[in-house]
Amino acid sequence: MLADRMDQLAWLASPSGSRYWFNKRWFDYTGKSYGEVRGWDWLCVHHPDHAERVEAGLRNCLERGEPWEDTFPLRRWDGSFRWFLTRAFPVRDEDGVVRRWFGTNTDVTRQIEAEQALRDAAERFEVEASARAALLAQMDEGVIVTDPDGRITFINEAAKRLHGVDQLDIGPEEYSDTYNLYTEDGRPYPHEQLPLARAVMNGEVVSDARWRIRRPDGREVLAIGSARPFWDAEGKLLGAVLTVRDDTARNAAEAALRDLNATLEDRVAETIREREVLGDALRQAQKMEAVGQLTGGIAHDFNNLLTIITGNLDMLRRALAEGAEPRVRRMVDNALTGAERAASLTQRLLAFSRRQPLSPRRVDMDALLAGMSDLLARSLGEMIDIRTVSSTGLWPVEVDANQLENAILNLAVNARDAMPGGGALTIETANVTLDEAYAARQAEVVPGDYVVIAVTDTGAGIARDTLERVFEPFFTTKDVDKGTGLGLSMVYGFVKQSGGNVRLYSELGQGTTVKIYLPRMTWAGVDEGKATESALRARPGQCETLLVVEDDPGVRAYSVELMRELGYNVLEAHDGPSALGMIERHGAPIDLLFTDVVMPGMSGRDLAEAARRLQPGLPILYTTGYARSAIVHGGRLDPGVDIITKPFTYDGLAKRLREVIDRTDGEVSS
Repeated sequence: MLADRMDQLAWLASPSGSRYWFNKRWFDYTGKSYGEVRGWDWLCVHHPDHAERVEAGLRNCLERGEPWEDTFPLRRWDGSFRWFLTRAFPVRDEDGVVRRWFGTNTDVTRQIEAEQALRDAAERFEVEASARAALLAQMDEGVIVTDPDGRITFINEAAKRLHGVDQLDIGPEEYSDTYNLYTEDGRPYPHEQLPLARAVMNGEVVSDARWRIRRPDGREVLAIGSARPFWDAEGKLLGAVLTVRDDTARNAAEAALRDLNATLEDRVAETIREREVLGDALRQAQKMEAVGQLTGGIAHDFNNLLTIITGNLDMLRRALAEGAEPRVRRMVDNALTGAERAASLTQRLLAFSRRQPLSPRRVDMDALLAGMSDLLARSLGEMIDIRTVSSTGLWPVEVDANQLENAILNLAVNARDAMPGGGALTIETANVTLDEAYAARQAEVVPGDYVVIAVTDTGAGIARDTLERVFEPFFTTKDVDKGTGLGLSMVYGFVKQSGGNVRLYSELGQGTTVKIYLPRMTWAGVDEGKATESALRARPGQCETLLVVEDDPGVRAYSVELMRELGYNVLEAHDGPSALGMIERHGAPIDLLFTDVVMPGMSGRDLAEAARRLQPGLPILYTTGYARSAIVHGGRLDPGVDIITKPFTYDGLAKRLREVIDRTDGEVSS
């Protein structure tokens, strides 16, 4: 902002002189775009009669690393030229190496025109003193005219104001002592270095000389000016003209701009560091999302396979007579146990990939932890000292209570395994507010109010180089055969799907803390207590007619067989259009539509909507291997949706079917 408000054109150049930054005044004046003037292309705005000289002078200063000053015309946006005093300073690092050049261009057109007018007047005709005074009195720049001996013969009003006097009647040899003239670095000018003395005595042209003027009133002025001798037609020296102006404000602005440049460099460096942190967080989130999509797809296919495996094993076990050979029954039981473990792993994969259907409710966190106390004590054993620290006025959260219990239990078991010799486990709750600065450094975190659950152990801790991988599926720090590597992955996916965040802090030998942040619930609701066993029991069907729609032949065959075994009349279809045709052709109403969610062509949601247009109020029970947008949005089941997840068992399906059918019958009868 400071640079753009300067009267001067300002720019920065590389050590080789290639310009890479200009202030707004430069672009406003030249009418050029950044791409037209960067590098050495800025010479396009120079007057062709001066470009070669200017370039040579600049390169000479670049080679010597010395400041550059020159006066030359620059092309304006309308094609006209104005004269500018150009100054460039090398900016060096602590080792003295030039890192960049800082330059300004100051419009001195009026000064040049005044000098040219005086020279023309001196060359062509003798100017009357009164006419000359009238002309120069109107100028903003100070003008001093001397005779060949250096005595001042004329001084305009601007020069008097600059020096703070009514008249200058001294010679060049008296300048230093009378007015205390100094170089920019504070050293007094030697007499032979005075711009006026050099111009007068030696007939030299001095451009852009600077000195400090100590005025009689005590004020110090930094002045800048030029001295030019003039001759008569025969070449006789007639005197010199000195043009001078107050340069204090511009130098202060340049100093402020240099300071601002240094400050901006520091801020840019800090911004780059912050962006690197954000980039790491984004890459980690993208990696977790990619792994989640892969595991979600695999889990979906596994669920279909496990439905067939566990279902048929369950049917085989029920089909075996009580007197069957124990070895055969044991083999079936072992196979079922393995299939159930595989189903549990699949559910954890779905949790990590955020594909499990959630049923969030209003939860009082402290009440939930109190209800888990016995479960935690039994799971962790007597060698673990469990401590719970709650906060007064804890906010409620909206979350799936069963999944939250599983997540806390997973963290507690991990903590127990990290303390094989025993230790302390602390579960602490608190209200926190995450501000925008914190959220900006974390992936998928929204600023706002949260309830944090911190699970802290006094175990061995986790090495720093493995911290960033702890939430990846199948990655574990435990010994072989002592962990699946899916516990923390499940916690990560569940919390992210619930709109929260997970952070893990650990030091070797000091223990580990896992913090779960869940969004504060801002609307009233009924507290969700600890999950209880459904009062429903597996009851047989009552000759109701069910329509099963499933594109996987194995899953469809198992589902149909199971429902017929439960006492239902079953119709089956492999896709949505076939199912709709059956509803239209069937003489009596269908008592329940049992449909997969993910099917080619027409999804389960589309089928349900079309079926209810044919039979309003038709009860519908969805089945799925993982959550999709058809019935789940933002990780939550849509209101009024009933679902049973794959793989399902005989008892589980029996309960859900009766629950949906009986509830619908009650609604109709009421």
